[in-house]
Amino acid sequence: PLYMANGVPRPSMIVGTTDPSYGAGAAGVRVKDELVSVNGKPVAKFYDLRSELDRNGEKPLDLGLLRNGKPLTLRAVPKLSPTPQPVVGADGASTGETKRLPLLGIMFIARLVPVTLPAAVGESFNVALAAGANVTKIFTQPKTAKDNVGGVITMARATDQMVGEGFQEVMGLAALLSISIGIFNLLPIPPLDGGQMLLTIIEMVRGGRRPSLRLQGALVTIGGVLLITMFLGVFILDISRVVQERKAKSETVSGAPAKSIPVVPAKPEKSP
Repeated sequence: PLYMANGVPRPSMIVGTTDPSYGAGAAGVRVKDELVSVNGKPVAKFYDLRSELDRNGEKPLDLGLLRNGKPLTLRAVPKLSPTPQPVVGADGASTGETKRLPLLGIMFIARLVPVTLPAAVGESFNVALAAGANVTKIFTQPKTAKDNVGGVITMARATDQMVGEGFQEVMGLAALLSISIGIFNLLPIPPLDGGQMLLTIIEMVRGGRRPSLRLQGALVTIGGVLLITMFLGVFILDISRVVQERKAKSETVSGAPAKSIPVVPAKPEKSP
């Protein structure tokens, strides 16, 4: 119903925010400017910009913009990120690699595109599938966990950010978190529901003979220790993100370029 009433968010090249300590803000790029080209090459999506920035490095580049419908060209000088950043592929997902990237310091907004009821239902399924893929990716590609995993602190900061962007963004985040937690609960680790399902499957395979209470208790203990270890690891990761962000801000005050570390991984419309 939310997608049907308000539309589905789609990435755009319209500037939402700029960081004055980076090239785009210093060059005069403003909120609501639309980026249409870089060094004369058309850019229709974030990956086009990312690719051009990677090729260009820290050399000056010409940004072709539309401001109030009128063409405008500004010259900006990218800066390298103070810390390694996740490398994003053509599909908008992290590749698992991290390195210092040339940045412009801008964030793009998403457009709300009206859709039919079947398309809205399909979009809801896509969100659920994407959440499941992200959870699976943590185990199949552990290197991406550092950029894609967050705990209570990350969720609180993400919620605060979404509140400033609108009701639909808050509801979308709530749905994504709910789906992610539900999928996590299905992992075959006692005492999660997935662990109980695993014990039931074992009972079926053994012809109705359930594992002994002693074995079940041992599995629950091991699973509980594993979960506590995971939660502590995620909490430490949250704290390290906050520390790195504060360190980056202090470097900005002292004159060194810095960039806030994003709290919501996977947001493709964010400019590097």
